[in-house]
Amino acid sequence: MVVGFGQFAVASDPEYYTIQVGSYPTQAGAEKNYDALASLLSVSELDHLRVEVIKGFYTVRLGRFEDRSAIEGLLVKVRAQFAGAMLLSAYIRPERITKMYQSSQPAAGAGQATVDSAKADSESSAPVETEAKAELSPASTELPKGAAGPVVSENPEAGSKASAAHEKTETLFTQAIGAVPGQQPTSGSEAEPLVTAVPPAAEGKEAATAVPPARQFSIEVVAVLTADEQGKIIAYPSSVFTDNRSGEVFVVTGGGRRSTVLYGPDFLPDVSLGPGREVVSPVGGFVDPAGKLYLCQIATPEKPARLTIYNAAFYLEKVVNLTDRVEGTGDFSPKQVAVSPDGGLIYIAGSPHPGVMVLDAAGNFLRWLQPIKWMGRKDNTKIEEGRKGPDTIVDVFIDSDGDIYLLSEETSTVYIYNSAEEFQMVLGEKGGVYGKLSRPSGVTVDKQRGLVYVVDYLRHSVLVYDMNGRMLSEVSGRGVGPGWVNFPTDLAVDAAGHLLVADFFNNRLQVWEMKEKQATPE
Repeated sequence: MVVGFGQFAVASDPEYYTIQVGSYPTQAGAEKNYDALASLLSVSELDHLRVEVIKGFYTVRLGRFEDRSAIEGLLVKVRAQFAGAMLLSAYIRPERITKMYQSSQPAAGAGQATVDSAKADSESSAPVETEAKAELSPASTELPKGAAGPVVSENPEAGSKASAAHEKTETLFTQAIGAVPGQQPTSGSEAEPLVTAVPPAAEGKEAATAVPPARQFSIEVVAVLTADEQGKIIAYPSSVFTDNRSGEVFVVTGGGRRSTVLYGPDFLPDVSLGPGREVVSPVGGFVDPAGKLYLCQIATPEKPARLTIYNAAFYLEKVVNLTDRVEGTGDFSPKQVAVSPDGGLIYIAGSPHPGVMVLDAAGNFLRWLQPIKWMGRKDNTKIEEGRKGPDTIVDVFIDSDGDIYLLSEETSTVYIYNSAEEFQMVLGEKGGVYGKLSRPSGVTVDKQRGLVYVVDYLRHSVLVYDMNGRMLSEVSGRGVGPGWVNFPTDLAVDAAGHLLVADFFNNRLQVWEMKEKQATPE
């Protein structure tokens, strides 16, 4: 059973289709757009135009529909002025509303619920102010005075992992519906987190038959890790990776005190690897099936860019200088590393050289694996479409079968190869709207569930794909509360199937449980 308190979601609450125009840090900014929308639409279309306070942001929303098709025409009209408007399936909480347009006339379209009687006792069609029952300050994620605490998971296993060293956990909900190709709605980076935009219905027989059954995701925040074993903040985490043999989690931190922090499977900090272990400038890492630790370290005034390799007890075994592996790599700066399941091949992503550097187990250079930039593609299994030269890679991941995933920030593409380095397919599409990637920074795979996760640094979101490259869902958004992210940089899946997200400017690592169920097709 899932319970909720105060402004947080309760599983039994009804959800409605509503249009989100945008989220703003100040009430004045929200009301400016509220007024603009009020002047754009007719009185009959303004029912449930409102400003809600959600996680410290002032959000402008319109409508409360039970039928998605009834709101799509209104969405088109709103987008004529607000290009980033999107259709959501979301809860409506009266205590979050600070301003609502009231009218005696019903909103356009069948299926829209009537205004709550407490909100609709006025016959005036002019905007009126309503008392904010749960107002938050723009920069705060704390509950208002008198409100109940956050939701805590009733899952015994998740609950046992909460400790004084961690922030309280809370349960958040999201709904995702399979995207219709070419008809994804737009969204902005300030959208409410964990509520996924709903694509409009397909037009025509061909599009309708292509729509997969709806799928739903929910995120349970299991833990939020903010400190190392000395109680010091994990500043600017740039990378996260796991040892799935032991269940341990590694977080690479930045700022003036770069280190690699090790957390146990209970998410309690265990040890930090620093200068005493020759860990001076780490940026990314990997643990192979034998327990060896590989760390990419960028150049410093004293040391070149290098790969440091440790045994399972964290004793240094080898240092590989990455600036003299091959001609033209003198300025090579590594970013991420992955190792084949048998430990025989090492793949290093970095810049400015396109592709990934492939080394043998001893650190000897073998070759470059260089995907071709893919522009204007039509089929995600044909790489010949629109060849534009080799692509630069920002992240590399290798799954338990040895399949290789190369992520390009430039083209917002994940190139997938098998263990023999034979190209298989791509996923991802560049863009600044729902379901597309603006500046992806990390990729990981949950092989058991058949999911590929890509984190988008610029859009503050995580996109979920199936193993055929189909985009399933997009979750999270920009903010400071649990479940929100602020320029996330990397992600990983641990041995228990949790999704770990490096939340860069929030100085923390979030641990999510991604819950999925197959919904009944509409």
